Amino acid sequence: MTGDQTLRGMVLPIGGLKETLTAAARDGATSVLVPERNKNDLIDLPEEVQKLLDIKLVETIDDVLALALLDPPPERRSGGIRVVTSTAPPAPPAPPTPGQARR
Repeated sequence: MTGDQTLRGMVLPIGGLKETLTAAARDGATSVLVPERNKNDLIDLPEEVQKLLDIKLVETIDDVLALALLDPPPERRSGGIRVVTSTAPPAPPAPPTPGQARR
């Protein structure tokens, strides 16, 4: 996601939408959120990019949060590397053993 919002939570339009969505499709993204005010810019988007992406228009930050944070996928693939999102906090570092120098 990229972009800005007003203090009242309205999503502002972005520049370079065609390039951003083309890069997202090339990188393997399947769903993108686009400011409603950029709707006319989607006309210039190549058809093959439109077919690869599920484009959802948003007007407010509430729209963004409802679409972006609910029901996250358990995993996704990125460049052949399996990426798993973890909900567990990282383990604390082990205490130094006797005789081991502290840094």
